[in-house]
Amino acid sequence: LDLLNIGSFSLNSNVTIQATNKDIIMLGGHIGQSLANANSMRSQNVSQGSISLTGRRQVSPVHHLEFGTQMQTHPDSDSTLYTSAKSVRQLTKNDSASIELSLTSQGREYELELGLGSTRVLGEKSLGEFSVNLGSGSGTSLTIVRQAKVYASSFGIYAGKVMGITGQLSRVMKAGTGMQFLGKGSFKARTDAIEVELAASKKFPSTHLNVGWGAAVSYRGLYWRLRASHLGQRFLVPVRLSQTYSLPSIFATFAVPPLLVTVFMKTAYKPLHTWYKSMQNEEDGEGSEASLRSSFCRAASDCILMVGPALRKRKANYASGGIVIVEAIYGDIASFKEEEGGHKGIQRYNPSKLKNGFKWLDVTIPVQFLCKEGKITIHSGIHKDQLMGFCKPA
Repeated sequence: LDLLNIGSFSLNSNVTIQATNKDIIMLGGHIGQSLANANSMRSQNVSQGSISLTGRRQVSPVHHLEFGTQMQTHPDSDSTLYTSAKSVRQLTKNDSASIELSLTSQGREYELELGLGSTRVLGEKSLGEFSVNLGSGSGTSLTIVRQAKVYASSFGIYAGKVMGITGQLSRVMKAGTGMQFLGKGSFKARTDAIEVELAASKKFPSTHLNVGWGAAVSYRGLYWRLRASHLGQRFLVPVRLSQTYSLPSIFATFAVPPLLVTVFMKTAYKPLHTWYKSMQNEEDGEGSEASLRSSFCRAASDCILMVGPALRKRKANYASGGIVIVEAIYGDIASFKEEEGGHKGIQRYNPSKLKNGFKWLDVTIPVQFLCKEGKITIHSGIHKDQLMGFCKPA
């Protein structure tokens, strides 16, 4: 193989803010660094970046609007400003339609485009998307997407300024060591790109980190693509291995990554992971009591904030015949019954005086606070220990 050529790298970051019950604001940023002639002594860095702002408003249960703007900087030319307005409406249970108007400006040049789209649910796990674009990049596209529990696939057809087909298949797989990872295969056969890529990625739930390694053959050469993402940030480094094609180099491009990953997982990752887990268990044993005390203190602080509104709700509910919470306990109920009578009144909310091994806590005030219109309202997807005034007991 030729000397490695890191052609460029990029970092993307995104933040989503729930402004109101009907409004969402999304902020995005992109930083890219290209290295021209990376193998040459005259390497020249070329930087570029962009920042975007998108707002979405839910007009009704079947209709929402999106407004976006993006500014992209170029090292040797004027910045490009892209603005758009989009309306999406659910027509029936299985059909939706969208219309988008966008304006691109760079210096004194302006381009106006109109996009029309339609989405239809084709089955329990499949949907189809058809779009028409009118403007400088006029064209149409049809995409079929299928999503299942352990795999997903898509196939697209393009006609117009860009013509061709694309496809992708991803599946949750298991390695010989029992480790789960996501495998992906994709291809592009279009007038703007010809490429075949095989990739795999592994997600570490404890750190929300996702890392991946892909190998690709394209019309520009042989590539490795190193990817990493953490929460809303994504990092990509494409590494060009060779500009020429030969059977040994193509074989090495696809064979080396899994071999290196296997060696790393067996010789480095597994011992380090085992050592880290053992250290973590020791720390958990030493700091468990302090952590529980801290959680109970936070729950007690929440109760102080809620006591006024909760008592007002109790008084109003008592007068109207609504729900009045006399007593509510969260945690080990059997332990509470054994110790019942040993903790009265405010002592239940004072972790320094509560001698119950942090096995249960009094949540009378938080549950009364959750009462609304004759119901105890707890939103779906939220565990009880995540509610205000609650915590996870021992």
